[in-house]
Amino acid sequence: MTEVQTVLIEGPSCGDARFISEWLSRALKADEILQKMRLTDRDLFERIELLECFYMVQFTPVALRCVEKWFRTLGAFTVNIPNSQWSDMLAIIADIGFLTQTGNRYQMTLPETLDNESIGSALLRLASTEDSEGCIHPEMLLLTITRPEAATWKKRLNKMPWAQRVADREILPGTS
Repeated sequence: MTEVQTVLIEGPSCGDARFISEWLSRALKADEILQKMRLTDRDLFERIELLECFYMVQFTPVALRCVEKWFRTLGAFTVNIPNSQWSDMLAIIADIGFLTQTGNRYQMTLPETLDNESIGSALLRLASTEDSEGCIHPEMLLLTITRPEAATWKKRLNKMPWAQRVADREILPGTS
């Protein structure tokens, strides 16, 4: 039996309303850019047609879901890729900088660049994971770990003082 592919995401410090406000504002900005792209770049949306077959690609719902999960834990949270309705969008937001890989997990971060090119490239990368049966595979673009590994790391992170977590980021591989 294969292990469930899980993504571990570390939120901002507890009560960092400024970060969350800016994070959600950038998700709104990304949705505005995407809406304009839908009107002006028909070629792109024909190439990613499968992505929008079951739902419309939007950034704010997944951003709100991340904030909700962070708020419940006030620290790190997990997303089980095969069982998540928003795993496709998780791959996209990681690609454009809303999530940054740190070691074997991701941090919620503010994207440096939000424009047609970064969003279009992320959409095309996810669309390129389509298999012969027409299924998209976001796990190909995301760093995943097993559920037990995620549970162990989540407990460790949620017990660790915030200042230590921030200091540790500087020395972990995979940081930008």
